[in-house]
Amino acid sequence: MPCSYQETICAINRQYEKLAEEYVADHWNDVELLRQFYTNDFPPAAAFAQKVFELEKDDSAKREFFIERSIQILKENPDSRGKALMVFYCALIENREYLANVVDKIADAEAFPVLFATVGACRNKLDEVRYRDLFAMIANGRVDAKYIKEFLNYSFLSSDISIIEIYKDIASLGSAARITILNNIKWTVISRDASDLLECSEFIEQYVKALLADEDVRVKYFSDIMEIAEHYLRTLDKPDFAIHIHLKFLNSCHYCNPEVIYITLLDKYRNEIWPDLSNALLNTSVYFQLRSILGAHIGMKSGLLCSYYDEDILIQWCKENAPDAPRILASMIPVYQSYETKRFSNIMHKLLDLFGTDEDVLSNLSCNMGSFAWTGSIIPLLRLQLTALRELLNHKHYAVIRWAKQQIEYTEEAIQKEIYKEELDTLMRK
Repeated sequence: MPCSYQETICAINRQYEKLAEEYVADHWNDVELLRQFYTNDFPPAAAFAQKVFELEKDDSAKREFFIERSIQILKENPDSRGKALMVFYCALIENREYLANVVDKIADAEAFPVLFATVGACRNKLDEVRYRDLFAMIANGRVDAKYIKEFLNYSFLSSDISIIEIYKDIASLGSAARITILNNIKWTVISRDASDLLECSEFIEQYVKALLADEDVRVKYFSDIMEIAEHYLRTLDKPDFAIHIHLKFLNSCHYCNPEVIYITLLDKYRNEIWPDLSNALLNTSVYFQLRSILGAHIGMKSGLLCSYYDEDILIQWCKENAPDAPRILASMIPVYQSYETKRFSNIMHKLLDLFGTDEDVLSNLSCNMGSFAWTGSIIPLLRLQLTALRELLNHKHYAVIRWAKQQIEYTEEAIQKEIYKEELDTLMRK
């Protein structure tokens, strides 16, 4: 009967514990063998280290040899793939003074990956000075911020230390340090429920704002930052933060998947962000991006703008910001009410009633009608359009009637072309 995963792991650990017994008994002073342990990946390092430590803790000669030679080997190759052996060994040392002495020796050897990993594993047994000195090396540029990952990889062994407090300390070290914990913060936000997330909300907001304030970081990591912000705003009710994120988004909305963040912003904070959004729509440098995000892409689909904002709000905006606003809205609204009614949408009728004498409004509506996604024959859609246009032949504005007649002519020609094309395709397939 096949073994379970847990049984397999236990069997492997027992083998390495046996190997540890043989090593301590017969090969404890074999430097080359010890070097081999550090050269290769060491998946059961914890089990091996625990057994070695247990057998050597009362034998100072063996213990000192293991530590001194391990540090020497790690000084020569600080990125050793098997460094976990030393880290787990140090984590088992209970004598705080002795542990601090070992950590100082690792620091003197400048084996920084091992140093950061060891301090992370032993944080709850080391004094505050060594913890602060470790991060000070990053702050003053002595070591690369990438070693923070080593610290965090082993910090689970110091489980009584608040991980959020550690993140705060790391975030204070500058942009490079903040980037190293980007995925950690993302997981923190995604994995916590609302009550837990609320406890660290002030830090999360400060962290995101700090990342967005650095232009190089904002450009490179914008999608990741917005993912954190989106989940945070969806989980908690934070209108002021939503306004801040929206303003940053308006300046960088081409860097990420924009629909996701906008759905959350519009769903929960549409009233708060409307002043900035309405102004942005009037800005030609931003409008074209927003149209692709918020506008109706298919004739009968509303698009985000018209789905989340009442028609009266949009029409009032048009009145207050004519002539630009109605021209902009004409390019973003859903054209048709539904396939069944065979008429234009209510908001399109309102635009025609109020701004139908504006040639640019009519031109943008023409372009909007001509932009659609469709499968199969488009003749049914063109006939729907024809029916909807004929309803406008009695409109109060002559400019709308003239425009409708012109569009009817174009549509009838398009129908004939499509009929001819489909008949030709049928003949070609026979």
